[in-house]
Amino acid sequence: MNDLITSLSFAASGMEAQATRLRHVSENIANVDTPGYHRKTMSFDAAMGTGLVEPGPVRLDQTELVTIYDPGHPLADDTGTLRRIERRSGDRDCGRARSAAQL
Repeated sequence: MNDLITSLSFAASGMEAQATRLRHVSENIANVDTPGYHRKTMSFDAAMGTGLVEPGPVRLDQTELVTIYDPGHPLADDTGTLRRIERRSGDRDCGRARSAAQL
């Protein structure tokens, strides 16, 4: 019976760590268009000797913010620009924001 409880404890720790990671992913998605927002990343750490999974430290993406020219964006300033993280080549682009260099 003790082995069953131990196994369930390991599974529960993994699910709690995954729930924490999914919460950060949902925050990143919710704030993708927020100027100045840096996405949060998190890794999993195995607690030494116990076998339990714990969420690692939360880190903020330190990617440099770029100025985007998009006068139709609701958060653009009077010049039609806003600052946000530049999308990487593998990220999906919904086609709304373009950099000043692309215009």
